[in-house]
Amino acid sequence: MSMHAFMRTLLCGATALVAPAGAQEIEMAAADEEIVVTGQIIYRNRSNTTAPVLTYGLDYFERFEPLTVGDMLKRVPSAVFTSDVIEFDGLRLRGLDSAYSQILINGKKTPGPGVDRSFFVDRIPAELVEKIEIVRSSSADRPAEGIGGALNIVLKDAYTFEGVFVKAGVLHFDDGDAKGTGGVLWGGKIGDAAFTLGLNVQGRHNPKTKVTNFYEPDGTFADEQELESDVRDGTDSSFSASLTAPIGNATLELSASYVDTNRDENEYVTAWEDDPLELGGIEAQSEDISQKNMTFDAKLTLPWSAGTTIIEGGYAKFDEFTASTEFEADPGDPLEPTALETIDTVDDEVSFTLAHAFTLGETAELKLGVDILQKNRTARDTATEYDDGDLEDETSPRAQYDIDESRIDPFAKATWKPSDALAIEAGIRVETTKMDVTGSEGGASTDETFFAPSLHVRYALSDNDRLTFSVARNQRRPDFDLIAPFRVEEEPGDEDEFIGNPLLKPETAWGFDAGYERRLGTRGIIGVNAFYRKIDDVIEFVSTGEDAEEGGLVYTAANVNDGEVWGVELDLSTPLDFIGMEETGVFLNLSWLDSSIVDPVTGEDRKFQNQPDFVYNVGFIQNLPEFGGAFGATYRKQSEAMQLVLGERRFTAYDGDLEVFVEKRIGDNITLRLTGSNLLDQEKREDIYNFDGDSAEEIAEAMIENDVDEIEREGEKSGPVIQLILRAAF
Repeated sequence: MSMHAFMRTLLCGATALVAPAGAQEIEMAAADEEIVVTGQIIYRNRSNTTAPVLTYGLDYFERFEPLTVGDMLKRVPSAVFTSDVIEFDGLRLRGLDSAYSQILINGKKTPGPGVDRSFFVDRIPAELVEKIEIVRSSSADRPAEGIGGALNIVLKDAYTFEGVFVKAGVLHFDDGDAKGTGGVLWGGKIGDAAFTLGLNVQGRHNPKTKVTNFYEPDGTFADEQELESDVRDGTDSSFSASLTAPIGNATLELSASYVDTNRDENEYVTAWEDDPLELGGIEAQSEDISQKNMTFDAKLTLPWSAGTTIIEGGYAKFDEFTASTEFEADPGDPLEPTALETIDTVDDEVSFTLAHAFTLGETAELKLGVDILQKNRTARDTATEYDDGDLEDETSPRAQYDIDESRIDPFAKATWKPSDALAIEAGIRVETTKMDVTGSEGGASTDETFFAPSLHVRYALSDNDRLTFSVARNQRRPDFDLIAPFRVEEEPGDEDEFIGNPLLKPETAWGFDAGYERRLGTRGIIGVNAFYRKIDDVIEFVSTGEDAEEGGLVYTAANVNDGEVWGVELDLSTPLDFIGMEETGVFLNLSWLDSSIVDPVTGEDRKFQNQPDFVYNVGFIQNLPEFGGAFGATYRKQSEAMQLVLGERRFTAYDGDLEVFVEKRIGDNITLRLTGSNLLDQEKREDIYNFDGDSAEEIAEAMIENDVDEIEREGEKSGPVIQLILRAAF
C-alpha cells in the first residue's frame, strides 16, 4: 500500500473510531486574559453592522487546517473559483470575474499581479488572519469597487491574544512528496502597550496530470492526444507584527506584514498522433515565480469632546519577477529551448485617511472623511523566441507600460437608530481619479469623477429575526493593459490589429440586496439573501472601422455593453441542540447564480463569463467532550460554467471536493490534528470548441454559424493531500 493510501485509510478509520469528538479551539483571549482552551464549535458570527456583512473568525475554518485565505473561502457563500484543481487563487464572488470582486486587507485596497487589479487570495497564509468579512454591499467609507461584493481580510492585531502559539506539521501529497509547515505567534505587553509578532513558513506542492483528446467537428476521435504532467513546488514565508499603545486619550495602532512566495512550475507534455497512437513530439515549460507582498499601516484614534478623529496612513507593495522557458523536441531528441518570457511588475500604493465621527444625540452619528491614494504600477514584461540559436524579440507593446494614479475620495456616512429595532445608514462617496498612462507609443491622461451613494436598512422583527435591505452604486476600473496606448498586430485575429484606449471609462453598477436572518438557539444562525446588479458600460472589443495592414480590421476596447446579475444565497450554521445533539454542528452554504448579457461576438444572450448555476458547501463537526477530540467533514461542489471568447467556447466542470479532519486534545494546551483534502481525487473537465478564421470577422461568422473547427476535451486531476498538524498554546 502506498504511503498516501495508508494515510487516507488511517484518516477514514480514525473518523469512524473516534466518532463525535470535542474539537479543541484555542480562544485568542484579550490581552488581560489567559489563553484558554474550549470545546465549543464555532459558528458564523452575527454582525451588528447596518450594512450586510458576514463575519467568520479563523476558528470557524481552523479545524480543516486551511493553508491560505483561498482555502478558507471554500466554506463561505458565493465563493467561486476557476483555478486548477486543489488551487484557490482568483476569487469570483457570486461567480463574476475576479475583477468584479474587491479584496481588502484590514479595510484597505492592496495591489496584486492581475492587470485587472485582482488579487490572488492564496498569497495570504491563513495563520495571519483573525477573521474574514464578506461585504455584500458597500458603505461610503469603503472603496466603491467590488460590483460582485468585497472580501475584507482582517489580520491578527495586538489584542488578539497574550502568550505563545506554535504550529508544526507535515503535508503528504499523492506523488509521495512531503512538505513541512510551521509557525509561531507571540503576543504580550510592554507597559500599557500590546504587541504581536508572527512568523509562518509552509511548503507548497501541487502535482497534477492532464489528458487532452482532440476530436473532429462531428465528434469522432482525431487520432491526437496530449499527456501532461504539471508539478508546482515552492515555499511561502510570511512575517507579521502589530503594536497597540495608548497615547494619552488616543490609541496608536501599528501593523506590518510581509509575504514571500517562491515557486517552480514544471510542465512536461507528450503529443501522440496517428492510428495507433505514436509519440509525435515533446513540449516542456519551466517557470520560476518570485512574488512579494508587503503592507504597513498606522492608525491614530483620538476621542475628544467633538467626537472621534481617525488618522490613518499606509503603504502596500506587490513585486513580481517570473521567468518562463519553453522547450520542444522531436521523439528521441533532447529538449531545446524555443521561447523565453519574463514578467517584471512592481505595483505600490501610498494611502492616507482623515475622518471624524460626530455623535448626534443618543441615536445618530455622522462620519465625514477623505481617502487619498497614490498608485504607481510599472510593467516590463518581455517575450523572446529562439530562431536557429538566436533570440528574436517578440514582446507585445501591451506588456510594457507605466501607470500613475492619484485618487482623492471624500465621503460622508450617517447612521441613525431611532429605535432598538431599526437602524439606517446612508452615505455618499465621491471618487475622483487622475491617471497618467505611458505606453510604447506615447502617453495619455484622464480625469474621472464617480458618485457612489449607498443606503442600508436593518429592522429587527424580534430578538431572533431581522430583515436587511441595501442599495449601492459600485464600479469596476478598466484593465491596465487595455488603457495603455499601444498598437499591436495579430489581435484579436491573425490579420487584425489592436489599439489601446486610455479613455476607457469604468464599468458601473447599481446593486440591491434584501435579506432575512434568524438566530437559532444561542449559537446558530440561518440567513437568506437575494441580490441584483445592473451593470452598465461593460468593456468589450469593438472595431474602429479602420482597415488593418494585413487585410483585417483595427480593434479597440470600448464601453459598449450592459448586463444584469442576480441570485439567492442561503447560509446555515447551527448546533443540533434543538434535537438533543448539542455537540453536533452542521454547516450549509448554497448559492443560486444567474446573469444576462448580449455576447459581442455571436449576439446571443448568455451568462457572464464562467458563472456557474450554483455553488454549495455542506459539512458537520462532531465533538466528544469526554474523549477530548473531534472529527468532521465538508463537501463542496460548483456546477458547470461556460466561457465564450473570440474563437472559443469553453465548458468547465469540477468534481466534488471532500475534506475530513480528526483531532485529539493532549492536556489543556496541545492539539494534534489529522486532515485530508481532495479525498475524492477531484477532476477538472473542460470541453473546448474551437473556431477558425484569419480575421476576427471570419472567426465571429464561424461561431454564429456554429462551424466548429476542432474539439478538445481536457481532464485534469490531482490526488489527496494529508496533513498532520500539532498546535500548542502557552
